[in-house]
Amino acid sequence: MTQFIDTLVGIFQSSGFARFGEPGGYLYAIMICVGCFLLYLAIVKEFEPLILLPMAFGMILANLPGSGIIHMQYFVGDGLEHPMWVEILNNGGLADMLYMGVKLGIYPPLIFLGIGTMTDFAPLDLQPQEPAAGRCRSVRYLWYLHGRSSAGCYRHCGLHPEAVRCNRHHRRCRRPHRHLRYLPSGT
Repeated sequence: MTQFIDTLVGIFQSSGFARFGEPGGYLYAIMICVGCFLLYLAIVKEFEPLILLPMAFGMILANLPGSGIIHMQYFVGDGLEHPMWVEILNNGGLADMLYMGVKLGIYPPLIFLGIGTMTDFAPLDLQPQEPAAGRCRSVRYLWYLHGRSSAGCYRHCGLHPEAVRCNRHHRRCRRPHRHLRYLPSGT
C-alpha cells in the first residue's frame, strides 16, 4: 500500500498540479478559473463568442503550470530588435509562434477587421435609437453613393430619363438592378 501511495505522490509531484502549491502558484489557478468563466460566457450564454472563445482557450493553455507550452526566455527585452526570431521558428512550439504574432502586433488588427466585416447594420438601419446612429447611417450611404457616382454609373440615376442608360449599363455588366427604385419590378 505504501508503494501505491508513493507512486501516486510521485505522479502528482511530476505533474503540473504540484506547482499550484509553490509560491505564486495560486495565480495559475485564478487565471484558469477566469478562463473557464470566459468559456462559460462564450459557449453557454453566447456572449461575444468570436472574441471570448479563443481568448479563454488561450488563457487556459498559457496558465497550465509546468506545461512548458511557451518559452518566455525568447521574448525578454524588446521584441522587434530581438535576435531570437529564427531560433523561435526552429525550436519554438505553436504557442511561441502565436506569441510572436502578438508581440509583433499582427493579430489585433486581423481580429477586429474580421469582426468588423461581420457587423450587421440592418437593425440599426430599421430603427435608429440615437441621433448619432442615424448620422452614421447617412454618412455610410453618402459614402456608398459617392463611390458609385465616381465610378460613372449612378451619376444621373436619380432622374428618370437617365434611368434607361443606367438600366442598360446594369444589363451589360450583368449586375442586379432590383435595388433601383424607379424601375418597374418586372424589368
